[in-house]
Amino acid sequence: MFTGIVENLGILKKIEPTATGLVFSIFSELPAEHFTKGNSIAVNGVCLTVETYEPPTKLFTVSLVPETLERTMFKSAKLEQKLNLETSLTLQKPLAGHLVLGHSDFTAAVLKAAPELEIAIPAEFMKYFPEKGSVTVHGVSLTIAKRHDFSIEMAIIPETLRSTNLGELQVGDSVNIEIDVLARYLETLSGPAGSAKQ
Repeated sequence: MFTGIVENLGILKKIEPTATGLVFSIFSELPAEHFTKGNSIAVNGVCLTVETYEPPTKLFTVSLVPETLERTMFKSAKLEQKLNLETSLTLQKPLAGHLVLGHSDFTAAVLKAAPELEIAIPAEFMKYFPEKGSVTVHGVSLTIAKRHDFSIEMAIIPETLRSTNLGELQVGDSVNIEIDVLARYLETLSGPAGSAKQ
């Protein structure tokens, strides 16, 4: 679990195809303690598992299986691309954003670049994005400033532009979107599956 507060901008250094997907080698300035084999790390908002880490080069590797590639923008990732990194939530870590699972629900196209970032949302998902609600874009916890028929807008503050890759997004780019988990649970509890009589 994560908070949507990016801790470091990693750089994608190597993309290696495998029989089951891709392996990314990512450079990060985060402390080595976060890259113990098996640790979880959010990469552009997607929870991935650290497989190897090389202290001299500060490179760690993660594997991406077909399911992950299908639901994220990683299938079109490019070398030297900056990636938002966040280590997993602990009881000592402040919950400064909102609860983020690291499970990208879908990718969406950028309609307008930051600081007034506008993202296209498929019609079937619009119900999950109320004005002033939370959304995770590329792993960044954001507040929805405006809600349109088929898109949402977020006002990106200067600090977020400096510390994440959102400022580099261009119109037409694809971003990872995670729906607020509270919206998911509320839908399930209020729907037929959650309306069983006590």
